[in-house]
Amino acid sequence: MKEDKIWVTWFSKIILDTKCLNCGAPIQENFCPRCGQKKGVHKVTWKFLFKEITHFFTHVEKAFIRSTFKMWSNPGHFVKTYLDGQRKDKQSPVSFLVVWAAVFYLTRETLVHLFDYKMETINTFSFINEEAALYYFKHVTYLTIVFIPVWAAISWYIGGLFRRINYPEAILIHFYSYSIFFQLLSLITVLCGLIFRMNIMSNTINNVYIVAAT
Repeated sequence: MKEDKIWVTWFSKIILDTKCLNCGAPIQENFCPRCGQKKGVHKVTWKFLFKEITHFFTHVEKAFIRSTFKMWSNPGHFVKTYLDGQRKDKQSPVSFLVVWAAVFYLTRETLVHLFDYKMETINTFSFINEEAALYYFKHVTYLTIVFIPVWAAISWYIGGLFRRINYPEAILIHFYSYSIFFQLLSLITVLCGLIFRMNIMSNTINNVYIVAAT
């Protein structure tokens, strides 16, 4: 009986002495009560790295593909339900936008280097000079993201959305909207640059981008 008591005390001491590798707090369950990190942290190996990469893509894939499909089939309902709090199985607006912006950027840059497409003279805008237009189309990905709060503010105020939603909600709606914009640009880029071998840096394709944006 005494030996059993000693064994229980020793075993309890081991459990209580288990500390979180992240913050040092004692852990009795599977997760740290202070920072939430899992107790069983594995050493970084090739197996661990492969597991992490696989987990990332399988985790993102479900919400990402489902959100993409719903944004095409019924974007209004998708965004409204997100604003109403139904956010399970929906890709967050920030990551959704960033992923599709990255897809467009990488697709465009790959085709530009692969087929050596060159930027042509811009004669689309009469209200800005050619240099500014060239800069915009060359850096269309990050400039679009940077100006989203501006477009959101304009539509929120001029469009009268401020009567129904707040400004952060308007920005969120634009995050989802511009994710569709980048999807369209990605599709246009692949069709024109890869399938039809058109210069995707030409004035014609830039005009197509403008039409997609509207």
